Parts: sequence; C-alpha cells; structure tokens
Amino acid sequence: MAGSDTSYGLPGTQGQQRCPKWTGQTQGIYLLQEIDDYYWLTRESKWSSRGWTFQESVLSPRILAFSDQGVFYQCRPKPHFKDEDHGDQELDFSVTQIPLSSYEDLLSEFTTRDLTYKSDILDAFSGVLHLVYGVEHHYGLPFSDFSQAILWVTKDGRYPMRPPCIPKSFPSWSWSSIDNAISPSSGGLKWTKISASLAQWAIPPRYTKSFLKILPNPSTHQHELDDDSKKLFPSSQEHLLARLAVLMAWKGGCFPGTLPECLNNEGTWEQYDTIIRQRWESLADMTDEAYCMQGGHLTAHEQETRFPIQMQHACTDGCIMLFTQSKRLQIRENKEFVKAMKLVDQDSGIVGWLTHHSINWERLQKIPSWNCGAEFDVLALSISYQTHLFTEIFRFIPVKEYGREASNWYDSAGKCIFIEEHDDRKYSRISVPCVNLMVVETKNGIRRRIALAEAALKVWIESKPEFHTFILG
Repeated sequence: MAGSDTSYGLPGTQGQQRCPKWTGQTQGIYLLQEIDDYYWLTRESKWSSRGWTFQESVLSPRILAFSDQGVFYQCRPKPHFKDEDHGDQELDFSVTQIPLSSYEDLLSEFTTRDLTYKSDILDAFSGVLHLVYGVEHHYGLPFSDFSQAILWVTKDGRYPMRPPCIPKSFPSWSWSSIDNAISPSSGGLKWTKISASLAQWAIPPRYTKSFLKILPNPSTHQHELDDDSKKLFPSSQEHLLARLAVLMAWKGGCFPGTLPECLNNEGTWEQYDTIIRQRWESLADMTDEAYCMQGGHLTAHEQETRFPIQMQHACTDGCIMLFTQSKRLQIRENKEFVKAMKLVDQDSGIVGWLTHHSINWERLQKIPSWNCGAEFDVLALSISYQTHLFTEIFRFIPVKEYGREASNWYDSAGKCIFIEEHDDRKYSRISVPCVNLMVVETKNGIRRRIALAEAALKVWIESKPEFHTFILG
C-alpha cells in the first residue's frame, strides 16, 4: 500500500528499501521511532483511494500490506491485525470490516474513490455485486433492495454527470451516472427503510435475453410487533403505523388490486392490524396481493397490460420500466424555507416537496420555465417505513401547509392513531406517513431523473394520481 503507483514496488523486499526510522540517544537511553498506526497508514495511502483496489480490500480473506514502515497482516473478518513487532492488535475501523451484506456502506465507501477511467465505475464494483447478489442486480442496484437503493443522493448535493463512453451507458436513475460520492439516502448515514413499493419495476428483455424481469418486493421480513411500553404513545408504535399506512394507501387507490372485503368494512385500527397480521406473513405478501401478484408472479395478461410489448421494444441501453401512479406537477421555490422546494398542482396547492440534496440543478435549470409554469411527471416510488413526526407549529412544509389534514384518518371508533392529542400539550404531535417520489423530465418518450421528492400519503392520495407505465433512462 506504499507509493503512488504500481511501479513503486514492495518496501523491504529486493530492490525497494524502506524509509529509515528515526533513532536517537539521550542520557544513555536509545530511542526508536514507533511505526505509524496501521489504520492511518491505510487511510492515507494511495492504495485506499483507488477504485479498483476497493474490491481487493473487501473481497480478500487475508491481506498482507507492505508499507514504508513495515508489513501488516490482517485476516477478514476479525477486527485485528499484526505487525512485525506485536501480536494481535485491535483495529478501530477498516474498509475490510464493512459487511458484504451492507450495500449502502459499500457503495458509500466505493464512490469516494478515484478511477483512472471514469467509465470503469460499474466494472470496478461488479465483483462485490456478483459475490453478494449473483446476477440479481442492474446498473449497480441490487434487486432485493431496489426500492431503497433507488433513493440514492450525493453527499454534497452536487450532480456532475459521468462522461459518456460508448458502448457503456449510465442511466439517470442509477448512481453510476453521477461522478461524485454517493449517500444511501438524504438522511445521510443509513438509507430509508421501505414498508411497500408503490412502483412495479421491470427490466426489459434486451438485458434478460428472453423475458421481462419483474423485480421482487423488498419488505420480506415477517411482521414485527411494538414493545408494550410504547403502546401508550401511538407515534412510537413504528411497526403498527407502517402496516396501517400501507392499508390506507391501498384503500386510497395506490395499488391496482382489489382490497379484500374484510379490510373494506369499517373497523378499528386494532382490528385492521389483526386482520393484516393474520392474512399476510409480511408486508411484501400484502403488497403482492395489492399488485395482483399472487405468490410473487404476475399473469401474462397483466404483464402485457402494464408493460406493453411496444414499450419494451422502445427501451434503449440503460432503460428500466416501471408501472406506478403519477401526477403532473410544477416546482415552486419556497421563500420561507429555501431547502424545501415545493411541488404544486395547477391550483398552486402544495402536494409535496423536493428532497434536500437530491436536486440535479445542472439538469433542472436547463429546462425552460422550470420554476414558473413547467410541468414535470412525478412518479410514486414507495412508502417509507417510519412516519415523519411533527408538531403543528413546526416550520417544515408538510405540517405548516397541511396541518392535521396530512394524517387525519379516523377508524370506526372515531380514533385517529396518526394524531396524538394531549391535554397538557399546547400543540398536537402528528405522524405523517410519506410517499417517496421521483421527479423526471421527458425526452423522446424516455424519462430522466431530476430530483427525489416526498409527499404526505393522504395528500398524495387526494391529489388523484393515475396509473401509467414509464421508461426510465
């Protein structure tokens, strides 16, 4: 890991001497400089900044690292290393300790690295993807986590485009299209947990050789129950609210399937939740039925209806298809809170807001009248598992503009579990289930990502979006 290129050689071996250590003597005592910490030697090395060496460090079960100060040995996945003078020493952190199952951490680390040829971005990451996901990934996004992975943003909010390189293509929906460090979500450290995908994704036959590939639902974990200690506070019942949000989305027409009669009848929140947990083992099973995909399979008739053959043939390199609800909306600047650009309908009523750090300003500002009349297709992607918790006086757009209208669903007993009323509190706390959205521009029938956005689920439903099939490139 020493030197700045491959011609530097291995320090301490024939033809390449190490840098001499400082030595000294005082009052009859001999002093010898300690070698630098292995962690910092690694982090500051050119080796750890290169894209192609990322796979070496992550996939190698054993690492023998030659530096100008000594040789180090590390065996994955133990958080320890050895040098020439000491036994096992604990390693504070290393890229080699990132779990292979942690896609978001691997992506975040990899995209900070440099590539001699920027067009190698996907090739240099493919070894990790193939080891963990086999062939179940597309343009850097794994199928099993697609609904989460599609919500990527850059760490600094800038979106410099990756230079095109024939025959390679980098579609706008993939992080590979951007020459910058990627964050798994606008939240920063961890990506957004998804309760249900509102979009049905499909890879056209040109990539799968012979058939249309329908991507699976992400929420395969069995239903989780909230701690009894949290039941006094509805806003703390994360798992209950997640299930009920998916139910309200289905009741509101966000899925094309027919709602079961047992959930179409009046009932209390507790009764609805009991039915959900008894009828489906997971939210993925519930969403499959909501999308008419019994057993995770879509009938040939539904495939042709949602993903017409002529649209499949219209897909070019890098394209992916999705069937989802959409709405034509305008972008308006928010003078009170600059970071929250508003999405408004033709009557200037707010429907949602652009997600901070997700806006591709270079692409957006090239569109004529982008903030004073131009309309954009806004596509529904998914429902976030966690609700957004606000008070009515909170300055952020959802509550300031909507108030309790963002979550005022009532059950048969007149109870609104999404709004928490307290006699000793001046303002109510509101749990807002939110829809993740993508704002796109259109060129020659192909949509390209401009930004991500969010909307309160109830407000999105009331805006009356319609189902359409789109090609994203």
